[in-house]
Amino acid sequence: MAKKIVIIHLNPLLKRLKSAFLIEPYLDSGFDVEYWDLSPFYNRSVKFPDELLEPYVFKFNSLGEVEKRLAGIDKKKAVFIVQIPEIWHFRLFFRMLAGYKCYIANINLYSPSVYAPSFRELARDLAGKELLYHVLRWGVVKAYFYYKKLYNYKTFHHYFAVSDPKINSMNHPFYGVNINQPARETSINLSDYEIFQDIKNDTARIIENKYIIFIDQYFPLHAELVHRSRQSPVIAKAYHRSMRTFFDWLENQFQMPVVIAAHPSAVYENNELGDRQILKNKTAELARDAEMVVAHYSTSNVYAILFDKPLVFVKTNNMNLYIYRFLANKISGLAGFFNKEAYNIDQCPYEKIEFSKTEKSLREKYIYTYVTSPEAENKKNKEIVINEFNRVFDMLESF
Repeated sequence: MAKKIVIIHLNPLLKRLKSAFLIEPYLDSGFDVEYWDLSPFYNRSVKFPDELLEPYVFKFNSLGEVEKRLAGIDKKKAVFIVQIPEIWHFRLFFRMLAGYKCYIANINLYSPSVYAPSFRELARDLAGKELLYHVLRWGVVKAYFYYKKLYNYKTFHHYFAVSDPKINSMNHPFYGVNINQPARETSINLSDYEIFQDIKNDTARIIENKYIIFIDQYFPLHAELVHRSRQSPVIAKAYHRSMRTFFDWLENQFQMPVVIAAHPSAVYENNELGDRQILKNKTAELARDAEMVVAHYSTSNVYAILFDKPLVFVKTNNMNLYIYRFLANKISGLAGFFNKEAYNIDQCPYEKIEFSKTEKSLREKYIYTYVTSPEAENKKNKEIVINEFNRVFDMLESF
């Protein structure tokens, strides 16, 4: 029986997930791969137009269906890559995996947020509903901590994280609760860093003339945001109006077009961002050849840093609404890391908005803290992860 890699996710399989989770390298290395999509019962509201339907994708409508398939797998020949946060809501799922003695790994595809105050630090500035919300969240995290102690089970065994796992923790440092301590931690590269390495010397251009790129994050209609408010379509119209007006000014000021590097899940059919060129799955190449970059808070912002482009962070009044304030704080936090300002384009005179490159010392600090590490930068993630899993399979078979 072939060694099996089972990837478990709350979202359907997407092109970017297929690449980031190294599915093709696993298959090329002779592993049997399964992708378990739990969205039909855990994440029903999430719909992606770019979903991939591969023969190794399995969809489940209940936890009972998951257990039925799980029971038929030889646990000495399987590694379970679980990309689900270990929180109270998923306690029965994790307890089930632990009960079947699954070897559980997590591959963190994202760099940690540079805006990461502790709960105590943030609580000083909170009041009313916001404070109550975080107190309740802390209570739920603490409840799961004791639940896990009550049933005495361990979940994650192996944690792969970008750069330093101590910074990119799988626990809940915000609330000061340690849910898990994996036996092994391994540094990997941000998947965007590997794309950067692959294309940085390519001279072929998608767009021949000069342009400004906007790194879109499909605010506020992204699947992970739209559930926050029934007013999302109304908020989206106001947001799009703000962005169109700003882009019009940029194009007039710099005499070059703004090109939209659209989020993979974005659907733009009515010139929501103006009559502008919109491209998907080409953010790295577009950032490489752009003259300047406009950004909110996106994992793809890393391309502006890696390619050392003049950059500006912007936000809108909509992002200051309570339900989205976390996003506005992240934008400001990332801008502050680079000694830049996050401009509210609904309030700030456009003439005061300045594009600038990132200071060399801050750029290097960011890259070696949140993007890669000296141990991983000259290796491919597929090499690092597959070598680790081969070691794990040898260990499992020896028991």
